Amino acid sequence: MVRILCNHPLESFEPRERYRDVELLTFGPKDRMWVGKRFYPFDLEFDPSRGTWEQLRALLPPGWEPDLILFYYPEHEPLPRGIEKAPYPVVGVISDWNLHFDQLWTMAPFFDAVAADRTGTGIFAGAGFARTFYWPQYTFRWEWHRPVEGLERDIDVSFVGNLNPQVQGDRVPWLERLARLKERGVRVEIATGVFNEEYGRILARSKIGFNRSIRREMNLRAFEVCASGALLLMERENLEVREYLAPGEEVVLYGEDDLEEKILRLLERDEERERIARAGRKKILDYSMSRNLDRLRGALAGIRAGARPPAPEWRLHLARGTAMLRTWASHEAVLADLVRAASLNPTNPQVRNNIGAVLAAFWPMRAPGESLREFLTARTLSPRYLPALLNLVFVMAALGREKEARAFCREAEERAEQVEAWEDLQGLVLPLGYEAKALDLRRKAALSVLEGSPRDLASLYAVAAREALVSRVSTART
Repeated sequence: MVRILCNHPLESFEPRERYRDVELLTFGPKDRMWVGKRFYPFDLEFDPSRGTWEQLRALLPPGWEPDLILFYYPEHEPLPRGIEKAPYPVVGVISDWNLHFDQLWTMAPFFDAVAADRTGTGIFAGAGFARTFYWPQYTFRWEWHRPVEGLERDIDVSFVGNLNPQVQGDRVPWLERLARLKERGVRVEIATGVFNEEYGRILARSKIGFNRSIRREMNLRAFEVCASGALLLMERENLEVREYLAPGEEVVLYGEDDLEEKILRLLERDEERERIARAGRKKILDYSMSRNLDRLRGALAGIRAGARPPAPEWRLHLARGTAMLRTWASHEAVLADLVRAASLNPTNPQVRNNIGAVLAAFWPMRAPGESLREFLTARTLSPRYLPALLNLVFVMAALGREKEARAFCREAEERAEQVEAWEDLQGLVLPLGYEAKALDLRRKAALSVLEGSPRDLASLYAVAAREALVSRVSTART
């Protein structure tokens, strides 16, 4: 029997009674967790954005000690203060590194190990995390993702998911190609904002489930489509799908040259399509959450508490405050940790830069004053620190101070040639939202860490400074 303390209601995937030899205890705020339109209460009411590890520990039942603390998605969910002191193995499950690498980059002191997709494991190993490993973090939900007896499969091809072009820009042309198949008589369903039973019924009505991942990973939709009895149509360049499903037997892979051809052929060959769909469903049922927890136990054999790299207190506050940036934690909680880091180490440029970025993003009326002072201070604290220069270009250009913006841009280009270490590049860069260029820079930063080249990332930052100058000056003039 293994005891797992977790911040995610895993029963949203599969009833707890199906978890063999696992005793689960969950924690979180009273008003979370909503999965789609279904509410799943936590066992322990606890707000990790405000509470400490010791306060959480005090809530555990008498005599109950976890064998493992499992944190799902620290890019979206806050960590309790002091979790680095927990005397139990702390494991993180990271999903959206491509969107949130700026938050995750310095979180190594909190985890003995992190699970990520195939690319992510290399990225976080390069970022100094104690141990990284691949694990099938996604699965399907037993309640909703299954064939429905008597329900006709009257949708030829479906896609339900994120249609935001800022986040999923690479997916847009593929969905446009999919939609054009309607002109050839194909019944295509493309939707977003559909959850739970309604989403499951769309999949149960579908003959083919189209998919295109964002990180070439075996994503959530891949499991859901297969479990629902539809044929999974997946991009050929996916890095992970072949570890789960045999192409041509349990999944069909497509590319730039044959998407429409594959779909039309499969719709003409009912017996072949249904055979592949049945085989895919049979295989994917072995990746339920209960089975994946069994795999997790195997992957973590021998892991011990305390493998996480030590860090001074100021760095812990910096990392935790930065990590909470795009979680549901309040902006005040984010700033409080960063200010505490500054009080302990006022001469660290990343600390001062991140305070400035948070002020500029969440309290914009203070940007011309406090945030600019923070960026200018960060600039002077290190002759090679680059993020503060990018932020100065962004803010000055937005304020219409073009001459100063151009001067800072030139300085950023000069500093980019002098960068020596990752610490010269770590820090929040405006804008902090989900604008396409901002997301692209975060993704490229992560991949630069994978490739091990600070100088390459510095060059990308110099390009970003020039682009910010042109874009913001044009906007200000307009």
